[in-house]
Amino acid sequence: MSRKSSRSSLGSQRSAGSAGESQRSKDAEFYTECRTAYLAVFESASDPITSKEELLSALHQAGRNPSNRAINRYWTPDTIELTYDDFCEIMKKEKPTAETDLIKAFKKIDANGDGYISHSELYKVLTERGEKMTRAEVRAMIDEADDDGDGRLDYNEFCKMLLSTTDKVKQAAREKVNRSEKPKKASRTTMLSESSPKPSPRIPRKRGDSDDDVDSSKSRRESLKSQPPVVKTAAKSQEPRNLRNWHHVHSKGSFHFEEHESGDVSIVSHQYSLEVPSATSVWITIEPVKPRDDDVSSLDDSSLSDSTKPIDTALYILKEDGDEATDFVAFTNTRHQKKYTLQCDLRSGSYRLIPFTTGCRFKQRKSAPRKETTLVKKDKDSDEYVLTKQFRNALSEMFDMVDLDGNGALSREEFDIFQFRTSGEHCDDDAWEVVEENFELKNKEITKKGFYDLHKMEANENEGDTEELWTTLSSMGFSKDLTLDEACSFELHVHTENARVKLKALEIQDYGTALQNAICDSVIKNGSESLIKGKKDLILYTYIGDVRASVVVDNKSHSKVKVRLDCSQSKNCSSHRGSLDFTVDVPAKSNKVGHHLLPLNERLEWSVRCNETIMK
Repeated sequence: MSRKSSRSSLGSQRSAGSAGESQRSKDAEFYTECRTAYLAVFESASDPITSKEELLSALHQAGRNPSNRAINRYWTPDTIELTYDDFCEIMKKEKPTAETDLIKAFKKIDANGDGYISHSELYKVLTERGEKMTRAEVRAMIDEADDDGDGRLDYNEFCKMLLSTTDKVKQAAREKVNRSEKPKKASRTTMLSESSPKPSPRIPRKRGDSDDDVDSSKSRRESLKSQPPVVKTAAKSQEPRNLRNWHHVHSKGSFHFEEHESGDVSIVSHQYSLEVPSATSVWITIEPVKPRDDDVSSLDDSSLSDSTKPIDTALYILKEDGDEATDFVAFTNTRHQKKYTLQCDLRSGSYRLIPFTTGCRFKQRKSAPRKETTLVKKDKDSDEYVLTKQFRNALSEMFDMVDLDGNGALSREEFDIFQFRTSGEHCDDDAWEVVEENFELKNKEITKKGFYDLHKMEANENEGDTEELWTTLSSMGFSKDLTLDEACSFELHVHTENARVKLKALEIQDYGTALQNAICDSVIKNGSESLIKGKKDLILYTYIGDVRASVVVDNKSHSKVKVRLDCSQSKNCSSHRGSLDFTVDVPAKSNKVGHHLLPLNERLEWSVRCNETIMK
């Protein structure tokens, strides 16, 4: 071979090798883009896509803007889920936004064809599909891209706005993945191989496929929901990685019903004070617990009654100013398995923690039992009244509810909360002295045996009359057959990274206006807004989180209004109002919750549709 032909051959090999390296580099870059977009929406690449909205959200993270027709090709009526591999295949077909696409979009939004896009034209488009934006957000977008300051966008300014938004979305997705992977120590080569997996072909799961047809590790997630255009999805719950090193305090508590003199019934619960000595990150979880329930997590929600479905639970944090808790800080807006969670930063100071449940599933009993359980009987040998086995079992369950720190004994503070709930009187020094003298204590706290003996003494002092015992049982949520059906226990855990906080359980009390204001504030802050029948001083806010939706009417006018909120077109939903069609009275210069909504079956898709009408 001549030197010339040798150099030619070598050049061809280098050219081929360079082309191969270039292709591998493009492939690696493409799959890195896929993974970055996917992990911006899901916790792991093993999490399946379970709705059309999730697919669209992941594609948007990669700067893709597919048409409705394209999305419907990927997500057919028979599709239940798509995998990460499926997503990568879709990404290959959907190219980033091109100039021709921008021209088409511009002409479509420019309704009057004057060559400019006004605020109203852009606002109309951004509130008809996708995640709804407020007027202020749309105005901010236009102001940023409006170079000549005329309050509208020409074609060049429009392109600048869209491309800038796409770049920001991509950058945010990359930063999120980088933050999640920052603690990992690995070489650059290892990081590349881990972050750029080349997927293997996978057939999307369709309706009718049996569980044997799919990998069990990628089965459907417990809770699915489809979201209407106005919905903003709550962030996914992710427990801090070094949580074991954080400081930890906890308490138990319970929800109950309270009947007022007016005849109204409200839900009450324990509340808590939290003292934070210095600024710190916090991780808070609250989990409903029903002591006598069997594990129903494997059952389909449709086979469960409201009394046995997991009760929705939330926790609202309010800043205390003196004895008043007024300023809303945060609430548990995510869920991890059965726990409702929140991660945020708190400054030093005093806070009030208020548990909350919507009332969609926690409801009063519909009818009283036909037969009343016997509580006490007379012992022939001792000639005194003793507790029946059924009553002792109920007292054991009650004791576990009242034992807020779970140490197997009741402190004076815990007993005082119980005493006030059941009798309306606090445990003063004289009453506690009687307890110390007559009942078994351990480390100056009442044991379960002492708790039994206290009620046994009450039965004997009343010569077998059980009226006062039934008052105690009823106050704690027991029915006449000793079923605990009007109370629900929960566990509260507070983890703090940099400070040792003090958590103190307070008495069972009504939520009050402070919580109602906090709920409305959270919906207004985190939900989407729309004007009711075009009235600028009457706004409807809709919030949909991981497992709960709330609808709030904000009345900024000087007159009281009556608004009918018809959510009967919603899919797979129940309302705390008892009806999906409810009319709410909203006083002037105030806001009010219209509906709290939960999915009837959390394993199925659910969506919220609310039609509002101003009533005369």
